[in-house]
Amino acid sequence: MTQKKKLAVIGASYLQLPLVRKAQEMGLEVHCFAWEDGAVCKDVADYFYPIDVKKKEEILEVCQRVGINGVTTIAADLPVPTINYVASRMGLISNSDEYSQTTTNKHMMHRCFLENDIPSPKFTLVDSNGSYHIRGFEFPLIVKPTDRSGSKGVEKVLDPVQLDAAIQRAQDVSFRKEAIIEEFVTGREISVESISFEGKHYILQMTDKVTTGAPYFVELEHHQPSSLPENIQKRVKEIVLHALDALHIQYGAAHSELKITENDDIKVIEIGARMGGDFIGSNLVQLSTGYDFLQGVVEVAIGKFHEPQLTEHNHSGVYFLSEETKRLKPIIEKWKDLPEIIEAKITDQQLHRIECSGDRSGYLMYKSDSRQFFKNNMPIPFNKLFLTGKETHYMYQAVYTGKLSGNGVFTKKCQQFFEEKYGFKKALMTTSGTDALEMAAILCDVQPGDEVIVPSYTFVSTALAFVRQGAKIVFADSRDNNPNIDADKIEALITDKTKVIVPVHYAGVACDMDKIMDIANRHHLFVVEDAAQAIDSYYKGKPLGGIGHFGCFSFYETKNVTAGGEGGLLTVNDERFIRRAEIIWEKGTNRAEFFRGEVDKYRWIDTGSSFLPAEINSAFLWAQLESLDEIQSKRKQLWETYYEQLKPLADKGYFRLPDMPDNATNNAHIFYLLCNSLEERTALIAKLKEDGISAVSHYLSLHSSPYYMDKHDGRELPNCDHYADCLVRLPMFYELKDDEVFYIIDNIYSFYSSR
Repeated sequence: MTQKKKLAVIGASYLQLPLVRKAQEMGLEVHCFAWEDGAVCKDVADYFYPIDVKKKEEILEVCQRVGINGVTTIAADLPVPTINYVASRMGLISNSDEYSQTTTNKHMMHRCFLENDIPSPKFTLVDSNGSYHIRGFEFPLIVKPTDRSGSKGVEKVLDPVQLDAAIQRAQDVSFRKEAIIEEFVTGREISVESISFEGKHYILQMTDKVTTGAPYFVELEHHQPSSLPENIQKRVKEIVLHALDALHIQYGAAHSELKITENDDIKVIEIGARMGGDFIGSNLVQLSTGYDFLQGVVEVAIGKFHEPQLTEHNHSGVYFLSEETKRLKPIIEKWKDLPEIIEAKITDQQLHRIECSGDRSGYLMYKSDSRQFFKNNMPIPFNKLFLTGKETHYMYQAVYTGKLSGNGVFTKKCQQFFEEKYGFKKALMTTSGTDALEMAAILCDVQPGDEVIVPSYTFVSTALAFVRQGAKIVFADSRDNNPNIDADKIEALITDKTKVIVPVHYAGVACDMDKIMDIANRHHLFVVEDAAQAIDSYYKGKPLGGIGHFGCFSFYETKNVTAGGEGGLLTVNDERFIRRAEIIWEKGTNRAEFFRGEVDKYRWIDTGSSFLPAEINSAFLWAQLESLDEIQSKRKQLWETYYEQLKPLADKGYFRLPDMPDNATNNAHIFYLLCNSLEERTALIAKLKEDGISAVSHYLSLHSSPYYMDKHDGRELPNCDHYADCLVRLPMFYELKDDEVFYIIDNIYSFYSSR
């Protein structure tokens, strides 16, 4: 009888369990070495030895006595030096001692990358005494232990105040009590799985990774294959192969982590001398390619390697359950009803906010011919709040300074941002867009009986701010090619009681401001721009909100940037009104002048209200404004994808797409379709809802509202009513993924193909 070959597995946690079972399935006798605590493999392996994985000599002695034929591990870096030590001294398959050092010490790895011209983040070492030098570095930075895998101890640091504490936390979990500081690289995260034998490397698969983002970067999803363009994938493979050579990897699995920047620059973050954890190597590679990666690792260890054959081309992935992904829970509970789901499990009924991978409460693994199969069960919301990662830090700073009431440091930062970036003469933060409109109504000295021209297709606040001053609202119709006010119909509405025109820049697209300003100037009227949706949008090179006498912005939670749920901004573009605006803003007092030292005391001198936001809200908004360009770039890319992919249907007359005037820019606040009837829109919204997609209508015409119907003069406003009946908005938010956009598009095509 042929004696079984014997495999030593260094480590016995649940991460090693697939390896142990695979080796046994291959007919090997498995010997596990690890601490007894948490040794899941103890009762599965043929033999278990409660020896610390770092105790090389003890493990070597046992392996020599037993007659081990190969030594290996998966999903952990710590055992790597022991594996090479034992295998090399027994004349088994092994890598070099240099390999052991460079693949388990992130500082040495980065030095290796630098010496071999491998693109990677700038770095510096924090030694065990806490000494470091960051001259030439710019915040934010990444701090991580030099010798731990996964996200343990990894933290994004926004400023010097946070740095020492983050370093201490990283050193606390480091075996060597060392940490490394890296420049923070923004971009798309991917990983590459490979296997090597006798110095020849085989790229098996690329994985798209979705993380929690700052500050902890814990993985929430993994998907194979990567959806990167082919030309980028080719460059990634070339860089990874070069890096594997530089690290002297001769044998075994490797897990390379990279980032792809917005400019398609590729940075190698780190390479582990193991297959990827989180089921990437143990399950997803085989599900997507047909190649048994676990078997390959065992074959390398015992010297019986066969060149990988990638026989299948499937999609595979894993989602992890947490408080952030709680929508997964009912799907995991019914996973057996979905044939594409391979395995799912809830490990903790209590869902946690994630700071490390141990906080996850379950998982769901799938295999499909399309990554889109799961969208029916993973609803796509209409909107989702995007966090840059700095919000809570700045809110903490606001609390720490002890200044929580309005007009503090962050309020001033936000106001200065708008004044400098867009050239507004005066910018004043408010508690909401509605408050900004109410301030404008006071500044226009609107009195009972005055008339204000407002588009009927708008949010109630546009009219309400002036109604509160006693004004009569005169509703105007929209254009026939977009929901904005029809400037050609304004002049006919003007009487000797008209005081203000309020153009609303729907979806951030400019009204015909030249025509509106000309009408206003000839009739001596005020223009208040309702720019609630129009941040970072322009008309003939002029920023919206900066053309009329006043501009009013909203930072509600559905806007491109938010002040933590509620917030607004008034822009004063006529210098005659700046002083009075400050007084109204400060409850009718000249308090702002007092704090600037312009008066010796402040008094109540005019009407006003408490329009200032709390510093907490301004701090939240400041974090968003710092990332405005990045947010806008992503939203515009999503908008363009919708437009380009849906244009063939629009060209056939199924619906109309947003009309973009040549003199206006697009800030991608809303993407909408204009259906041909109310019935069609109702059916489309219902169909998309069945497919897990939240698409919504928008305003009801204000002239038809219960509150103002009997006050309206009875004119029909057919364009406004058409938009109210037929406009449908599609999901639009920063974290909307490309495959989700295409899923939405596919379902719209499906809806119209059946009509």
